[in-house]
Amino acid sequence: MKAAVIREMSSVEIQERIDNEKIAYQKLKMNHVVSSLENPLKLKYARKTIARLSTELTRRAAQEGGVAADKTEAEKTNNIEKNNPQEMTKEAEGTEATE
Repeated sequence: MKAAVIREMSSVEIQERIDNEKIAYQKLKMNHVVSSLENPLKLKYARKTIARLSTELTRRAAQEGGVAADKTEAEKTNNIEKNNPQEMTKEAEGTEATE
């Protein structure tokens, strides 16, 4: 499955497709253990398809939560300042002295 086709799918469709592909992959794996597959590269293609779908879903989640991710980074900085105010003061003094 090509990335362009995946981008056109909705998030719900992608999640359903991931579930279906994982089930199909498990069946392929079991069949390969029992008796060798005619084309063992099908396992590789199935894994890569699942990865492509998962990557697109993750990318969409990051885009939707992009603002929240920036806020989280700001909160981390504030927490560092609250936990180590002396270190932050030393750093500020060091930068002022060099200027």
